[in-house]
Parts: sequence; structure tokens; C-alpha cells
Amino acid sequence: MSTSSTWHPGEIEAQMRAGSHDRMQAIGSRAIHPTLSDQQCHFFSQLPLVMAAAEDTSGRLWATALSGRPGFIHAPDPTTLIVNSGPIPLDPLADALVPGSEIALLGIDFSNRRRNRVNATITAATHQHLELSIKQAFGNCPKYIQIRQRKQHPNPGVSAATHFSGIDTALAGFLQRSDTCFIASLFRDNDRKANRGVDISHRGGRPGFVVVADEQTLLIPDYAGNNYFNTVGNLMRDPRAALLFFNFSRGHLVHLSGECEVVWREDEAIPFDNVQRMLRFRLQRGRVVRNGLPFSYGPADFSPFNPPVGV
Repeated sequence: MSTSSTWHPGEIEAQMRAGSHDRMQAIGSRAIHPTLSDQQCHFFSQLPLVMAAAEDTSGRLWATALSGRPGFIHAPDPTTLIVNSGPIPLDPLADALVPGSEIALLGIDFSNRRRNRVNATITAATHQHLELSIKQAFGNCPKYIQIRQRKQHPNPGVSAATHFSGIDTALAGFLQRSDTCFIASLFRDNDRKANRGVDISHRGGRPGFVVVADEQTLLIPDYAGNNYFNTVGNLMRDPRAALLFFNFSRGHLVHLSGECEVVWREDEAIPFDNVQRMLRFRLQRGRVVRNGLPFSYGPADFSPFNPPVGV
């Protein structure tokens, strides 16, 4: 993959605005690959959980989680991932992962902060079984990931879902206590290059890094990262976005779908210190799935990179 085809126009625009484009041009094809490395194949095979992004049957973007015993994901070759899992019936993507659909996966080993991302196309799908053709595979730095130890639920209980279109007081409190979320975004144009499609990435910080501005709006600082600007570049061309939050101690999932705007400091005052951008997410649809995961996690060991929280 040449450096000219590594980045799509939205990513290039964000890189140029942030002053990182020359450096990203130099490392592009070394950073993002069209196949899985041996390390990535092994990494995904060890995970009990991956975060996923896709569109539902109406074209709405959602982020979710797929889980199973370690080994539920494996790579028979460097261009293919097999996922022996699927969304639970109450998941917003329950009926959406069909052949021809685009999907993005984010794997994080919460015990050591390692993470890898894959953007792919679904080539085959049956109940609890997906076959993916890899378009892009790449690693990310461990910044802002909190270490947690997984615990098996002795009795996780029956899953139940609550739908909503506004953030109430209880949910606002949960979101503002969160230290981790995942954001899905996408970019498409008339070009069918591998760098088009859906994507999912991680955002983390100290509790309070997510701010609930009102019942429809979240503000999230865009902390300094790898300067790829995959998410920011997508959002600069297409505002559709989704957020996923975990209740790590109980195994509940909070799914939010809506639109997201990239706000640059030179264009507008930002209520966060030491960041050049923030994300302004506006909720359209939401869903809480209780007991959406078959396990929970212990307390967070916070990343040493997390900036102080203050607005």
C-alpha cells in the first residue's frame, strides 16, 4: 500500500490542520497494512472480547461488543478472520452483520493495554459465525487505556434492553464517571479503496473526561495520540458516529448513536485544558443492554498518560 493510498481525504485534511501530514506520509504504509501480521493473528486469538462497529439495517451506525472464550477469533490466513460469535438478540446490530457488510473490530487486552484494529468486509455470516476479509490492520499505542482484570460472572442474569433518545440524570452520572468509551465512525466516497468504510477506536481518560453538556450532547476531549486521525478524519467528512460505554463492574453495555462534530480550538473555545480539539456528540438513539457481557472487570489501574480532568 503506497503512502498516497494509506490515508483518505478526511484523514489528510485533519493531518494537515494538525501539522502532522508530512510525518504521516512518510510512515503511512509502514503503519497500516492490508493483511494481518503473525503478531496480530496471535493477539486476536487470545482475546475474550472485541469491540465492533457496523451499520444497522437502516444505515444507522452503532458500536457493540462481541465475546467468547479465548480462541473464538482466529485467522486461518493473513487476509481472513473467523469470529465465532455474534451480537446478542437485544443488540442494535443483531440482524445487521450479513455478507457484504463492512465491519470494524478493535481488540484490547485490558490486562496489558495492547490493542490492534481491523477494518474488514463480511464475506460469510451465520448464527454466531462471521468470516471477514481484511482491508486494513494496524496497531495503536497503549495511551489512555486503563488496565483491568476480567472476572467471570457466576450468574450474569438475563439480558434486558432499555431504549431512549435523551440522557437522563442517572445515565448522565454514569457517563461522567466513565473512564473508557469506544467511538465508531465511517468514511465513504465513490472510491472503493481499502481505506474507506467503518472504523472503531478507543477513547480513555480519568473519570470526568466525558462531559454531559445537556440531555442530547456529550463533549469528549481529543487527547494527543498517534496522529493518524482515523476517527477525526472520518468525522470531518461524515458526522455519523456511535459511542459504546461499558459498565465494567456489572457487564452492562450503553450504546449511543447519533452525529459527532470535530471542534478545533482555533475555531471555538474548548472547555478542556491542553487539547487542540474536542468531539461534540449529539445523541439521536440510545440503548442500555443489561448483562450484555458474560463477564465483568475489576477496578481500573489508570493509565499514566491520562491528563488531569478539569473543565
